[in-house]
Amino acid sequence: MKILAAVFLSMLVFACPGLCSGLLNMERGLWVWHTSSVLDDETAASAFFDFVSAPHGNAAKKINVIYLSGPKSLKNQNFEKIRSFIKKANRAGIKIEYLAGDANWSYQHTTPLRILNSVITYNNSVSEDEKFYGIHWDIEGHVLSVFHKPEYQDKIKNGYIDLLRKCRETIRGSGVSLRLAADLPTFYDEKYFSEVLSYADCVVLMDYSDSFGRIISAAENALEAGNKKNRRVVIGVETQAPNAKYGVTPVITFAEEGYGKMDEVLDKVAVKLSREKSFGGVAIHYYASYRTMKEGGLKVASTKKYPELPPIGCVNNESIVVDGLVSKEEWGKNRPIILNDKKYVVYGKSTWMGVKDLSVLVGTAWDKRNLYIAMEVTDDVLMQDDREEILNIDHIELWIDSQFEKDRESPVADEDDFQFGFAPGDFTARSGRFIVWYPDVDEKKFGESIKYFFSRTDAGYNLEAAIPWSLIGVKNPKKGDKFRISVDPSDTDAISKTQETLMSTSPYRELANPCTFRVMELQ
Repeated sequence: MKILAAVFLSMLVFACPGLCSGLLNMERGLWVWHTSSVLDDETAASAFFDFVSAPHGNAAKKINVIYLSGPKSLKNQNFEKIRSFIKKANRAGIKIEYLAGDANWSYQHTTPLRILNSVITYNNSVSEDEKFYGIHWDIEGHVLSVFHKPEYQDKIKNGYIDLLRKCRETIRGSGVSLRLAADLPTFYDEKYFSEVLSYADCVVLMDYSDSFGRIISAAENALEAGNKKNRRVVIGVETQAPNAKYGVTPVITFAEEGYGKMDEVLDKVAVKLSREKSFGGVAIHYYASYRTMKEGGLKVASTKKYPELPPIGCVNNESIVVDGLVSKEEWGKNRPIILNDKKYVVYGKSTWMGVKDLSVLVGTAWDKRNLYIAMEVTDDVLMQDDREEILNIDHIELWIDSQFEKDRESPVADEDDFQFGFAPGDFTARSGRFIVWYPDVDEKKFGESIKYFFSRTDAGYNLEAAIPWSLIGVKNPKKGDKFRISVDPSDTDAISKTQETLMSTSPYRELANPCTFRVMELQ
């Protein structure tokens, strides 16, 4: 795999030197939290620099920016260890940023401003090769329990912008060259990212997903803001093992896939985003978990038991025409799944306003060639636009586990678990939207092979789709075969265009966990 990757990059260099110059010079960052382990022990420090210079033996993946967690203040500290560490890093071509953060600092600014001033004082007291490259805030106000209350959310968000403004003024007034970087989650809209980048030089996006498609789509708002502000956006990914205490679920980390797969995905991300002016590189969270990461990943088995739901009966039907018109002649013998109750809302229960806001009839059918999905959606406000990211407009998500028997106990999506997204646009054939979030496949091929049509109705819209069995690795489907499926309609009504409500055919549905999907049996 490493040989193939090297050949691929070599081909790119000859084919497009401008593009590859950007790729080869991009940032590859790494969070380091337990700083004392690499500052206080010379053996550990030596091992650290060996690793970041060639992670898992691959010098092509060298880390060139370290986000180093520092003490609450550098004042009156013995600078020698930090000076020595930064000097070693600079000699190795690695820049060091001072990393610090606390969710409460979003609106309590005394401590972060004291830290910033101590970093400025430190940089003014040491030689050029001993200076911090930047100040890096990991201030995650969104984790505060009050963040989801509108009156507090605005205070937290606006307070953080005000802190960045003060930091920018302080850095400018000091005359010191210091990059101002900010860690942010992906769910903010473009306007907020733009406000952050009015003061910050760089956003490191906590784009925590193990899916190429989701990493790309979730980065859109930040990248677009960066393009307009002429600022940098770095794409960060997670490597910690799943851990309920810290909210690390299988879908947000590459721990199960391993560093080999992660490197493949990050290489694809870099190529995909290389045309974005704001794309600055990638970052990995974090040193301790990345260093111990396995090439082939972790094997995870489900330890949680979910309530059994009645299987979905998928009716054999040779007469379906995929045209978006869900007629009784075609679908009359099908018993639909009715989603018209809050128990089917798996995200945004507080924003679901009842059956007129969002409710759905779902039908499934099959023949030797295709799996068919039909939906009658009631939606009183249809929100569509032309952005690449369809997650935050009205759309349909469809999960299919094509190898139920093989991995019935696996809670982690793999190569035989498919997540598709469909959105109607303006209900013309050309405007319909399609995306593959899982797995990492040729999206163009899938988009050309899967037939789907939407039609507008007085109450909302209809969808019909035909998914070729061969496309999802199923040969010779027959009566009695079982699969797992999750049909998940999504609703967005507000002008902010962020996902508000997600319903599912499985009330226990968890993202990318096939164990939580419904069993579907061919009849």
